[in-house]
Amino acid sequence: MGFRVGCSGMAPHPKVVKAFMAMKSLGISANKVKPFLKRLLKLYDRNWELIEEDNYRVLMDAIFEEEDDTKVPFSPVTFPKFRLFFSVFF
Repeated sequence: MGFRVGCSGMAPHPKVVKAFMAMKSLGISANKVKPFLKRLLKLYDRNWELIEEDNYRVLMDAIFEEEDDTKVPFSPVTFPKFRLFFSVFF
């Protein structure tokens, strides 16, 4: 399956496997999912209902929100080639 959770030699919890498989179907790697799942389990006091609800929507949202936060916003400063173009309008 490509991922290991917990102590070596122990099978991962079935709920963990389902979460990883749901994210894998969206093209999200196990390495990316693991820290988010750990944080959510801690945040929700290991309440899986909140995580499993709506096909792992909260897990998916957490992952995608971080990706959005790390993207560089488009501006003339971050893209110097467009500075001249924007200077015509401003």
